[in-house]
Amino acid sequence: MIVTPPETVIGEGAHFWSSFILLPENRSALRAMQHLAEELLTTGARSFPTPLLLHGMTGTGKSLLTDCLIRAITTQSDCTAQVLPAREWPEDTADLLSCDLIILEDFHHLPVRVAEAVCQILDRRRRYRRPTVITSAAGPAGLKLLPQRLTSRLSAGLVLGLEPVSTTSRRILLQGFAERRNLALSAEVIDWLIARTPGSGARPLSGRIEQLARLAAGRTEPLDLPTVAQWFAPDSTGEAVAEPATLDRIVRRVSTLFAVSPDDVIGPSRVRSLAAARQLAMYLARDLTRASLPQIGRFFGNRDHTTVLHACRMVEAALTTDQKLSRTVRELKAELG
Repeated sequence: MIVTPPETVIGEGAHFWSSFILLPENRSALRAMQHLAEELLTTGARSFPTPLLLHGMTGTGKSLLTDCLIRAITTQSDCTAQVLPAREWPEDTADLLSCDLIILEDFHHLPVRVAEAVCQILDRRRRYRRPTVITSAAGPAGLKLLPQRLTSRLSAGLVLGLEPVSTTSRRILLQGFAERRNLALSAEVIDWLIARTPGSGARPLSGRIEQLARLAAGRTEPLDLPTVAQWFAPDSTGEAVAEPATLDRIVRRVSTLFAVSPDDVIGPSRVRSLAAARQLAMYLARDLTRASLPQIGRFFGNRDHTTVLHACRMVEAALTTDQKLSRTVRELKAELG
């Protein structure tokens, strides 16, 4: 069921969490994030334990939880929030001290050379009672490459693990994703899709439903198992027929628009113009293809999925104020879609 449990609803802001599907594996993490949002909106989270570390394997919902948290506080107040991939720790950290909320993603990718700087920021934010949320694939004991001086600071805060999703919870996820897309799926079809969807997280299941929604567009008949099985039959891996807007095509079109080479778009350079082109290409790849965030990240120079998510957020934010970019994106979607 896609609801926030009654005991954790936060006033009128509860709908900001409706995109998160409640499971036994994520209940504690969801409650903690909702409580943090409530405190930020009322008392500034002066008494909330910091840092808050969410750890778990890819697909357990860490990024979605932080996204819900940011939307809940920034749309209901003047609170400021900043999302920072750990591997991109900045040289200038002044903004990290003044911001009301910091989200530090994929802490397991933090460069060891900046460990002392991170310690100082965590200490100062804790001293000023400003919350910091950290996501990681492993808990403090599993971050063996980082110095104990740093991991001990994580243990001193609130540490919550998100467990791998069970088969029962995968059914709940798949049914929830289907309901959002107005797809009525029988238990037989759901079990068939689960058996043919690799991975234990939410993203592969969400991607499968998005594929099915596109294939079922305009259809009024029930989606029975023979029909669904036939749609996914063309590819032995279970993937439906590829869409016209491939990653290669998107990169070539964006590189032409920015007058750079495709290799530059997927390469390591952080020159501003190349970074802008890369972010736009990642945004289009997420919007126009069925590739998962990790797949897109691998295509763009083996980058982490959180880098892709950050790029998409940057473009989405720019679209609200940049009319020229908004027009360009509409034209690109019409051309590539």
